[in-house]
Amino acid sequence: MKGWARPRVRKNRGRGRPKRAAEDALGRVLDRYAQAAPASVNRIDLDRFLVETSQVQLGSDEELAPAERLRRLARAAAACVEPEVQPEGWLALKRICSRARSIAERARVEVLVTTAALAGACASGHDEQPHDPAPVAVRIRRDAYEAIHAALAEAPDHPGANEVYGRLAFEDPERDTEEALEAFERAEAGGAPLVTYFVACCLQDLGRFDEALAAYDRVDAGAFERQGEAWRREVFLENRAFCALRAGEVERAEIELTALLDRWEKNLSLALDAPLVSLVAAGAGPFYVTLGARIRRLCVHVEDRALVKMFDTLRQQNATR
Repeated sequence: MKGWARPRVRKNRGRGRPKRAAEDALGRVLDRYAQAAPASVNRIDLDRFLVETSQVQLGSDEELAPAERLRRLARAAAACVEPEVQPEGWLALKRICSRARSIAERARVEVLVTTAALAGACASGHDEQPHDPAPVAVRIRRDAYEAIHAALAEAPDHPGANEVYGRLAFEDPERDTEEALEAFERAEAGGAPLVTYFVACCLQDLGRFDEALAAYDRVDAGAFERQGEAWRREVFLENRAFCALRAGEVERAEIELTALLDRWEKNLSLALDAPLVSLVAAGAGPFYVTLGARIRRLCVHVEDRALVKMFDTLRQQNATR
């Protein structure tokens, strides 16, 4: 079951990500500096940026520290870095993060957390590519762990740091799900956004379906869009239905899977974000008569031959039992 709670690989998961408002002074400057290619990001004159934004203030008239302005620049520039352009993309962002880290006096932990989060995203994006990704992804992930360990050394109970550490461990094939779960549980105690969803994913991977279902039921579904990760909603819906099935709530699972099929048949692009593995297992098994044909047809429409083969194999195995 390990890995079933994770999304399928898909490039350019920007859909549903809220656009940052450019009405404030810093926003307008960030829009101008964050260009559409790693090469452009790498050419940003950081000294000039700091001078140009030196008068930017918060609503309380408090000036933004230089490290904080650089941290926000790194986050804005990350939206312009394509996942397959690695390690160039990460190196361009790392230059900004390293400068922020070197001058950070206040909010140093926030700089470290952002560094780790951006490195982790670059590593995961590169993992999705068909050409030999491991050496590059491993190097980028090493930077992510270095930053997050430094953050946790300074603030062990920091919710954001624990959430990022959990995400790194959850997406790292070399780490255990239990390690990710422990980090997410520490973050959940601090009220980090979306973390209950990740707790549920870990519990599902560990086969603790009753606990996973209870955790999925606590998730605020609106948080996905608010946090700029609207695509995770599809993963959440499939995982929750599958956990209901494995927890013995068969009628609920069928209702939720039927609604999910209705949703995806109307908008096929939504299905591209979901794992679909749990859906296939349910359609080739207990719900073959009621939903099997629709689920197999969906796999054909998303052009995933591996899923179609998995459906047919599972169906044959189930038929001989």
